[in-house]
Amino acid sequence: MKKVLYGLLGWAIGGTLGWLALRGIDWGDALGGMRQVEWSAAFLAVAAIVFSHYLKAYRWKSLLPNEDISPGRLFVIHSAAQGLNSLSPVKVFSEVTQLTLLTKRHQVPAPRAIASLLHQNLQDMLVTGTILGVGLLTIPELAGYRTIMIASWGVGIGLFLLAPLAARLALRVSWCRAHGFVENTLSAIQSAQGRKRAMAAGLFFTLAAWAYLGIAAWLVGLAVGVTLPFWQMLVVMVVVIRLAGFIPSPPGGIGVFEFVAVSALGLFAIDQATALTFALVIHAIIFVPPVLIAAIVVVVERSTFTQALSSLAAPMRQMRRPLRAEGSE
Repeated sequence: MKKVLYGLLGWAIGGTLGWLALRGIDWGDALGGMRQVEWSAAFLAVAAIVFSHYLKAYRWKSLLPNEDISPGRLFVIHSAAQGLNSLSPVKVFSEVTQLTLLTKRHQVPAPRAIASLLHQNLQDMLVTGTILGVGLLTIPELAGYRTIMIASWGVGIGLFLLAPLAARLALRVSWCRAHGFVENTLSAIQSAQGRKRAMAAGLFFTLAAWAYLGIAAWLVGLAVGVTLPFWQMLVVMVVVIRLAGFIPSPPGGIGVFEFVAVSALGLFAIDQATALTFALVIHAIIFVPPVLIAAIVVVVERSTFTQALSSLAAPMRQMRRPLRAEGSE
């Protein structure tokens, strides 16, 4: 029931924000802007987005140095997870998909898989928080986002530094030591951040991945007539993706993404029609490639997902049997 309510809330918010993004727009200018898009630059932006995902796969590999899995395979898993997550109204499919394929298909121990996913998220928070912090200092137009930028910067740095400390303290709790899976997961979290070279490589690949996202946004900007420099487009995209990710939204972030993008570009005096054209094109470029990869992976790996669902459902069936037996007495 909660998932249904969350999905309905997402559609309501997405519809409202989408309407706000479209309100008062000159549709003649908007359609003219779509016809004037330089699609050659947009296609280069697609390549930049795909390469950004590939850099994240190399980051992931640096967090799983002893596992027999290639960056190319991690790229497929990461992209498929992003595609499934974007189609879901409840944003949990990314982690579930990645854990399922790592543990069931490639036999990566679950504690190491969980630790690698956690550290990827922490590195993203640290890098994007830093980008927003530097953007706040160098781009006056973003002063209106000061609160969320400072909060994101502080939370990113704080969680990145405190994660191994929290794992170390939790390992002193007897309950954690008494449960092998919990103890192994906390140990994996602690030891992963203790590998300085792996952490440095992960942060480098994270920064490079977000930089290529900025390049994609800059290319789309050139394609639609937005002439902001690369650095400002990178900061705008971090703001858009982070804000759109926080707000409940329908699948694909439809409406929410466009509203945040149009609002952010409006701070730089970009007219609404041009901003909407940019938002629609960059949203499609970010959204479509992972969804296509996800569709292929679901077909190819359907047996893996079926086995995972069966293993998850088994405990629920075992719990229901005693209840039914009691009810029949």
